[in-house]
Amino acid sequence: MRLAASKLQSTVATGSLSTSATIEWALAHLLKYPHCMKRCYEEMDTVVGRRRCVEEADIPNLPYLRAVVKETFRLTPTGPLLLPHFTTSDCKIGEYDIPAKTAVSFHVWAIGRNALTTPNPLTFDPERFLNSPIDIRGQHFELFPFGAGRRCCPAIDLSMAIVQFTLARLIQSFTWSLIGDMTPEKLDMREVFGMMITRLKPLEANAIPRLSPDLF
Repeated sequence: MRLAASKLQSTVATGSLSTSATIEWALAHLLKYPHCMKRCYEEMDTVVGRRRCVEEADIPNLPYLRAVVKETFRLTPTGPLLLPHFTTSDCKIGEYDIPAKTAVSFHVWAIGRNALTTPNPLTFDPERFLNSPIDIRGQHFELFPFGAGRRCCPAIDLSMAIVQFTLARLIQSFTWSLIGDMTPEKLDMREVFGMMITRLKPLEANAIPRLSPDLF
């Protein structure tokens, strides 16, 4: 397959922006809910410690961190709408008659906040994914930020690896806190909707190193 330079640039930029936005959202949620951040630190210190840097091989042994990433994708997916599909035949969904060849998009932002499938949907609670079979590969329709089936995002494994590993390094390496007199209760979590969901106000935080200087 050959891609024009402009198409390749667009593909790389889109993947980079959505990944960085997800990491920013994850840190914002952890700062909003300090008990979740505390648990991340405790898990990291227990599993990895502070005498070496966390590695990708450690990620499977950090279930709470992985749950934080899943909960971030549920509550604030950077892509609110999946790529449209077309119905292959007439069908009926509830009271709606959907003709064949109708473009249909899944609103993953709304699905993730549906109280019928997610208790207390507006609360950031990573524990809901601990010991849960729900994954992000489209097998469970409570959470499918990358789509499902043959047309799911081809970069799903790469994206998850980058988000999980980067967040792990940020948590292990720094003690995070809000700036000035900002408190978790006052932290602005408003969103800007578009092709991506980003924060209305960029996250600002203090980062104090918590590892030995020779590890940086």
